[in-house]
Amino acid sequence: MPAGREGDAILELEWALEKVKVHGTDWRGVLLAETPLSKEEALRRLKDFETQAIQRVVPLEVLVRASFDEIADAVLNLAERIQGSFAVRAKVRGNKKLSQRSLR
Repeated sequence: MPAGREGDAILELEWALEKVKVHGTDWRGVLLAETPLSKEEALRRLKDFETQAIQRVVPLEVLVRASFDEIADAVLNLAERIQGSFAVRAKVRGNKKLSQRSLR
């Protein structure tokens, strides 16, 4: 979402998902939304709902602290549920101790 439109995006999330808890983050234009709906149902509702402020939705499987060990543990736990190959992509923002290069 464009920075400064967080309030509009929160309203759109509440209208589309009904039961949602929205948290701000340290980054402008980035929100974290929690809902009791299944991932599939939440994505379907957002897709069917006409939004102006929400530009992109990224479903999360797990949320961990920005430390190499916690990320590695989460990846290994998720890998047990996945059959076949997978990729891990990390977007590092504002953490001086952790770089994308250290995740390779």
